[in-house]
Formats: sequence, C-alpha cells, structure tokens
Amino acid sequence: MRHIILLLLFSHFSYSQNPLVFSFFHEEYYSINIVEYAENKGKLDNKICQYLISSTKLENKLAVVDAVFEHGEKTENGNLFQLFLEDKYGFQSEISNENKFILAYLYSTTEFERSQILLQEIEPYYSKSLAYNVVKLMIDIYQDDELKIESNKCDNWIKFQRVDLNKNLSLDLNNKALNLIAQEINELKKYCDDVELIVTESKRNFDKKPMKIIKKIKLKEIGGVYSVPLEINGVLTLDFIYDSGASYVLLPEDVFRVLLRTETVKREDIIGVERFSIADGSVIEKPVFILKQLKVGNITVTNIKASVGNMDSELLLGQSFQKKFKKIRVDNSDKTLNIEEY
Repeated sequence: MRHIILLLLFSHFSYSQNPLVFSFFHEEYYSINIVEYAENKGKLDNKICQYLISSTKLENKLAVVDAVFEHGEKTENGNLFQLFLEDKYGFQSEISNENKFILAYLYSTTEFERSQILLQEIEPYYSKSLAYNVVKLMIDIYQDDELKIESNKCDNWIKFQRVDLNKNLSLDLNNKALNLIAQEINELKKYCDDVELIVTESKRNFDKKPMKIIKKIKLKEIGGVYSVPLEINGVLTLDFIYDSGASYVLLPEDVFRVLLRTETVKREDIIGVERFSIADGSVIEKPVFILKQLKVGNITVTNIKASVGNMDSELLLGQSFQKKFKKIRVDNSDKTLNIEEY
C-alpha cells in the first residue's frame, strides 16, 4: 500500500524538485531505520538532528538528508539544522567541516548561494571524497534545472564521468547508491550529441538505445597506411598510424620525453616495463605507462595504456585505444575512421 501512495505522490513532483536529480539514492540505505523515518517526516526534528551530528558514517547522514528531501525539499531544513547546531554548541562555536557539508546539502534547495559558499569552505578537506564530489555536482545539476540552464547539461554528464573514473577519490559512498545517481545523470547524455564526449571505462551503461556512429574522422593516406591526428594529454597534436595489429598506443622516445618535461606524464604514470619483439626478431624492454587522455575529433578517451618506442618509431594507434569503443573501423570508400560509442 505504501508504494502505491508514494507512486501517487511522485506523480505530482516536477523533475527538478529533488537535488539529486530524482535519483532517491537514500533507498539503498533503508536498512538504517532513521532513513525511512526521515523520508516520512519530510522535515528535520530533534531525532534527525541528533543523528546528523552523531559519529556514524557521513554517507549515512547524507542518505538521511536525501530522504528528508523526498517530500520536504523546499522547507527550511538548512535554517533548522543551523539553529540546532547553535543551540547545541553555542552561537560563537566553529561549525565542523562535516556539519558544514550537511548544511550545504540542506541549503541546496532554498539558499543555493549559501550552499555554494559552504562547499567552497570545505573543499580543501573533502576534495578527495567521492561523496563530496558527487553531491557537489548534483547540487549544481539541481540548480541548473531550477534555472532552466540547458547549456550545462552535457558538461554535467561529462563531469560525472570524470568523477566516477577518478581512482584517487576515497570510496565513501555506497556503490549501489552511486548506481542510482549515475542512472539519473545518464539522462543528461542526450544533450551531448553535438559536443565533446568523454569515452570512459565506467560500467554504468544504462542507455538501451542502439549504438550509433558518433563521429567520422577523416584519415590521411600516405604510402598505403592511414593516419589520424590526435591531441595528447591536451598539450600537442600529432598524426598516429591506425594499427589494429599493435597491442598498445606507441609513442617514440622523443615524444615521451616531451610529455615528461611538460609534466603531462609523471613518473607515477609509468606502470612497469614490458618486453617487445621488433622487426629484426630481437626483443627489447620499454616502459609502459598510462596516457591520461587522447582526443580525436570531439571525442576524448581517458586512461590509455601506452608504450615507448625508439627515437625513430612511428606513432601507432593500437588496441589499447581501439578497445575503448564498441566498434571502430576504417571505411576505405571515403577514407574515414568510423567510431561508435563504447
């Protein structure tokens, strides 16, 4: 019966009424009793406030706030929590960074500017937090939707892919909850049809539409081989030979050294040394590293495994790049590289 009532309630909500783009990620936290309590209450009370300042995990507290927003997103919950903190700790007391995070989330639907100021204050402490980066982005998405700013929608989809793939962030958010958020954000992908796309390694593929060619890249033909210009780590553009037989993207040693000098490749990006057979049958050892990005046309591909060749090596666009896509093929009839989404 409860689900029928909720369904009727949901039918009256607009898309923009939930700051996490209607994802209701708190549903993954129903095992915590106070989450359902907060959902039904729709407004902070002493019980909820006491939980928000307890020693429990931050992600649980954010889930409680999200639950409150389901039916009470436009209420003065930010002011209520501010008053609770002042009463609890004293008017002059410094608010902890965690409580500022919670306040920023609570203010996000009523006082966006105040919310943004709080997020900026705590960013130095939470910049490596997955929960912080996701919630901050969701607040921006909510605000864009409230102001009907269409132009940012693709940018927000791209930003989420980057956050989702950032392996340096601490995993302080339930993966199933993140999946719900990602599923809603994926709705913004349709706004990226004619602008730059980021091809990610994310397994959060929700789009059930048939794959389609998103780009036809003009190839150069020299000496019976095709080459294509790619921008490397945002610093230089060079022609790569399209080589389906090469395992990795291959960069000559002089290009690799340029990337090192410009610090677009760092020592920590080098992941080891591998042995390679060359044309004369001999075996050499060369560094293998991670290229942060290669851009072809309007498509940016991230985290590509690459190897270093000799000074006179060709630049090769090998399988470590090609496997990022569902389909990638050369069309000899018009000499183009046809790329389909991954």
